[in-house]
Amino acid sequence: MAVMTGARRARAFLLMAGLCLAATPAMADIPMTWVIGILKFGAWPVLLLIVLIEAVALALACGLRAGRAVRLSLYANLFTAALGVVLYPPFAGVIYPLFQAALPGSVAQGWSMEWIITRAAGVTLLFTVIDTALELPFLAHVGKLRITLKAAALYFLANFIGMAILVGVVLSGEGVFKPPIPDEEIARFEQHYAPEIAFMQKTLGEFEALTSRPGWKREDENGTSPVDTWIAQVEAEAREYRFRWLTVSRQYMYPIYRDEAAKGVSQWTGEQWYRRGNVEVYASKANRGIWYFVYKITVPGTPHDAQIRAWLDPL
Repeated sequence: MAVMTGARRARAFLLMAGLCLAATPAMADIPMTWVIGILKFGAWPVLLLIVLIEAVALALACGLRAGRAVRLSLYANLFTAALGVVLYPPFAGVIYPLFQAALPGSVAQGWSMEWIITRAAGVTLLFTVIDTALELPFLAHVGKLRITLKAAALYFLANFIGMAILVGVVLSGEGVFKPPIPDEEIARFEQHYAPEIAFMQKTLGEFEALTSRPGWKREDENGTSPVDTWIAQVEAEAREYRFRWLTVSRQYMYPIYRDEAAKGVSQWTGEQWYRRGNVEVYASKANRGIWYFVYKITVPGTPHDAQIRAWLDPL
């Protein structure tokens, strides 16, 4: 088969982009800026593995030597990384608002791990389509390769496998690329905030029991649910402790208390990490450069992972 012409490459790109746009409303519940910032560029060591996976696909599909396949795979990934800085933000800004309101739960309501994992395959497929649509025409032009249907399918599969590994690594262990918090520092932290942690454990038990009852989200004629009533009661108690921000979550996130100093704090970015059983601790930085420790307790095995999370001042 002849090398793809410019017109064919353009049509292939438009077709893939169209499939991407059509698939997005049904799949991509996570904002694209978060996906790119955390999944795509945050775990760069995995990107090296992706280069090797795609190089194997090129070698098998196009009969290339190992060295040339690796070089072309590296060039293609550098190309999409550079071009993605320009293209991915418009995808986030234009596409996401179109389907955000129609989704069963939004980022404003909070994420559970089950919620994220359910849509991880959609995010993986979405960016596989985007990257493949960019990389195949690039490889055909730069590498002078014959892109047959079989070659395109094999490369798409390799791209999907690589992106699935990337998503899986981040979701299964966000601390993989973060320095660990020493056990001694955690012990001092837990001793210092022992009253707050005891209150969190009690509150999580109440929340888990409340949300296990039928109709716990049902609102009355005033638009108030049992959770709203419970949170109003717990907030008064929470103010007596040293919390900067306190939330519970089960499918959706419910803020209990937040002071003005904690405004602008990231919910997800941890610069250090610690995990022990159902307890996770990580350092989080506010927009103004103020650091907090986030202490999270999870009820394992519950639907939507009942959790409580607190932002506390470091020692």
